[in-house]
Amino acid sequence: MRWNHPKRGSLNPEEFLPLAIQTGLIRALDARVLELACAQARRWQDAGLAIRVSVNISRDSLQERGSTGLLRKTLDRHGLLGRPLEFEVTEDGLLESAEQARQFVESAHQMGVRTALDDFGTGFSSLGRLRDLPVHYVKIDQSFVRGAAVEAKNAAMVEAIVSLAHRLGKQVVAEGVEDEATLRYLDRLKVDYTQGFFIDRPVGPEEITVRLQVERASVPRKTPRTLAPSRSDGAAS
Repeated sequence: MRWNHPKRGSLNPEEFLPLAIQTGLIRALDARVLELACAQARRWQDAGLAIRVSVNISRDSLQERGSTGLLRKTLDRHGLLGRPLEFEVTEDGLLESAEQARQFVESAHQMGVRTALDDFGTGFSSLGRLRDLPVHYVKIDQSFVRGAAVEAKNAAMVEAIVSLAHRLGKQVVAEGVEDEATLRYLDRLKVDYTQGFFIDRPVGPEEITVRLQVERASVPRKTPRTLAPSRSDGAAS
């Protein structure tokens, strides 16, 4: 997320988030981002586009007892169906006041909101919490992903995290993919999702909407196979 300052223009998160935390405004910022994300998710749903919106949540909001209620009210206010939302939480946010963090993640899970453990490997990782928390994704920090295709130490870290996460039933997201060699390496490891400048640069919601609408229009529709046998769930095989 970037913030457009009236005088300095577009600011990176590293420039304004520390100040928001220091001044105690981070919870209000989290609430505003959640509101904007849900409003955009609703617009995409109304346009017939199935897009899951990912929102970073700060450690302060994760520890706030009222965060669960705020999440429920925001989702209900926008009438979101299928809960097309996921939170990204960091390891330090889970480790501090662990019981409150666990309750938040589990409550979000019950509401249909998925959770990703962000920047995995950079903090004091707790394998027990990775095992017990209902997080859906593990995001490998870009400091390990970059150069993993050619550096043995980084490769060892990436391969260990991918194997562990998959064995625990989590999906894996690799951050910081910036060249084809890294993408091919991650594909061989069967990493579920990748992100980085090699995949694409950040774009606004309007451009995403246009791209997906063009892509959907270009995919030929399949002719229904009315004589195909059916599975037990009633869907055509």
